[in-house]
Amino acid sequence: MAAITTLRRIESPPLFLSLPSVFTNPPRSSCALGTRYNSTSSSQWKRRQVRDVFVHRAKRDCLKSRAGFKLIELDLKHGIFRRGQTVVDLGFAPGAWSQVAVDKVSPGGRVIGVDILPSQPPPGVSTFQGSMKSVGVRELLKKFLMDPERGKMREKRYLRKGDVDEQELVEIERDYLDRERDIEREEKFGGAAGFGEDDVDVGMERPVDVVLSDMSDPWPIPALTYRKSFDNVFIRLMNTSGIPVQDHAYSIDLCYTALSFAMDVLRRPGVFVCKVYQGDQEDELRARLELMFASVCCDKPDSSRSESREVYYVSRGLVKGVTKEKVFPEGSY
Repeated sequence: MAAITTLRRIESPPLFLSLPSVFTNPPRSSCALGTRYNSTSSSQWKRRQVRDVFVHRAKRDCLKSRAGFKLIELDLKHGIFRRGQTVVDLGFAPGAWSQVAVDKVSPGGRVIGVDILPSQPPPGVSTFQGSMKSVGVRELLKKFLMDPERGKMREKRYLRKGDVDEQELVEIERDYLDRERDIEREEKFGGAAGFGEDDVDVGMERPVDVVLSDMSDPWPIPALTYRKSFDNVFIRLMNTSGIPVQDHAYSIDLCYTALSFAMDVLRRPGVFVCKVYQGDQEDELRARLELMFASVCCDKPDSSRSESREVYYVSRGLVKGVTKEKVFPEGSY
């Protein structure tokens, strides 16, 4: 039986307000969040953005959106990432989670993002545009993942001090600090989540270490509507319908889609992270996660808005011998 831990919201100030930067290696790309189109309905959104400290920090740290802080907080609490891992980010647009993942698993790791909407990928991320409900998209993604060199970030190596500039020397120093950080994380969270050598997958049949799912059901594009505004990922994916039952049902369906994919590619021990909007089907989701993983934690990060119904499940340690027929007896996924 899986051990389930529910983590409640911390009442102390957010963890990241005192941190100088969220990145080990700050990106060199432009630092801009998405543009919001002017309309009467967006005035409340604009006022909230002005007051939101995480929005300002995202701009400062060159994050694609404030959602990146949620993953940073989850990683600090649960030790999701290690250097050199393979990470699949489902619903990656606009790319903040992928940015964080790249920083955590480089050098030597790889991050693959998938989204149904067109979006410019962050540096270091390989992406697919398509629906995870499509069998064809899943098969293409699996084929890509089976080659361990595809999408892999290369580690920089230097022979002489004169061969590098000051910025590259800083990166080498950080590499040493990263190794120290990895040792500390291994001691805190454990390297194999209590699994023996026989239970750890080392081949490419299961090539993925972490599956992230921050998927949301995109708004449909109405007929006779100016398409550019609705194709913008910041508009179509950063909104809910306002109907809690509908948002909950859609999020549960997407979680099951991600979970089904994770069962095909996630190695033991692996980590599965999914977002869900709370509702009456949440207990069923929790029960399915219990069947599949050795430990399951429910968390609501401090960077998640208090009025939001979203929570995140962090599941670790794929149970040996689990089958889709056992987790999804109805056969829908």
